[in-house]
Parts: sequence; C-alpha cells; structure tokens
Amino acid sequence: MATTKRTTRPKAKSTRPAAKKAAGAKATMRALLARLGISTRATASERARAYLARRELPAALVRDLAACTFEGTVQIGPIRLFSVEDMPRANTAETFRRAVKKGFFVVGEATTGDGVAVELATGNVAFLSHDVLIGFDPDRHRLDDAVARSPFDLVAFYDAASRDDGFPADFYAAGGG
Repeated sequence: MATTKRTTRPKAKSTRPAAKKAAGAKATMRALLARLGISTRATASERARAYLARRELPAALVRDLAACTFEGTVQIGPIRLFSVEDMPRANTAETFRRAVKKGFFVVGEATTGDGVAVELATGNVAFLSHDVLIGFDPDRHRLDDAVARSPFDLVAFYDAASRDDGFPADFYAAGGG
C-alpha cells in the first residue's frame, strides 16, 4: 500500500512585528525636540495652525511643524530651526519669496543666513543660498543654482545635524554653488 505524504505549507512568517518596527522607526519632530531637551508648548497657536492649513502642506509635514512650539529659534547642530510661529514671516521674506513660489517651505536657516527649506515635491530638506537669491537675475540664474538638496526629510535632517559634527553648515558646505 502506498502511503501518501501530506505536505503542509510552511507558515508564512508574520510581517506584523517588522511592519510595526518599521512604522515606529520613523522619528517624529516632537520626539527629536524632547531628546534634545528643547521644551515645547502643547499646541501651536490658532494663527500658526491656520497658516499651515492655508499652505496646503502634506499632513506629515504639518504634524512635524506643529511640534515646533518652542519660543523663538533653536540651534540644532550648525542649523537653526524656526518656531512654527515664525514660519509665516520666514516664508514671506523677500529673500526666499522666489523659492517659496516654486514649492519650498522655509523652516530654518544656517548661521550664514542661507535658508533651510522643505521641498514640497519631494519632502526633503534643502539649503537655499541667500547670496544667489538676493541677486537673482532670471536671465542669468535658474532656481536650481540657489538650491543644495539633501536626501533627508525634515526630522532626519535635524536629527543628523544634531548628531554629526561634520554636518554641512550652509549652502556651500552642502555642495551648492
């Protein structure tokens, strides 16, 4: 009599713990600020929340920006991060107006005055050269001449700035120009 061998499929490994870990691996701005000992208020002002809503920013970016409820500007490594209350002023400044119109949102600055902005099309942070933008001549320049892009989103950018002593401090150090 022939015996039949029953084969069973090996159980698929659950991807839930890995997925949960991957989802938890994405740091938040609130967690980064807490790690750095930067105290924040519970929520942004109504004026700041309304400004972020009018700008129609991606939800994840709004969540991270809304955590920036500290007073004034904070220094993280070589880069400054603006309070959410100061971001409207930064995004209407004459120096960065051209970049803002082309899809950048200014969130901070280098100590040299170069802007630090999120490129809304990619979600990544870039340095904006204030030197190029102040003297911007559309006949001689392209906006890309004033942009040094990073591979980091907002939280990863400031996290790297806080941990890496060699982190670029401005547009030129980031490879711009």
